[in-house]
Amino acid sequence: MASQIFEKQVRYNDVLFFLVLIPFINGLNYYLTYSNIQFTSHTLITFLIDTFEGYLAWWSLRSVIIYLDKKMPYEKKTFKTNPFATFSHV
Repeated sequence: MASQIFEKQVRYNDVLFFLVLIPFINGLNYYLTYSNIQFTSHTLITFLIDTFEGYLAWWSLRSVIIYLDKKMPYEKKTFKTNPFATFSHV
């Protein structure tokens, strides 16, 4: 319980941004890729599948970044110390 008191809560405000951005990028991709888009059920299904894959890729990468951020948080003056100090005795 004591560790929960001192643990800093970090808020990531990227969810809404990517909920809008991924379908927009996917629509732009369709516009640039296909010269004659016919809006059929096939187009809708492929658009939804591609958008879902985009969400899945983004969420996977986001999870890795958040995991690494918890294990190795960014600190000020991280590179002020010698990162190769462990190898200096060689």
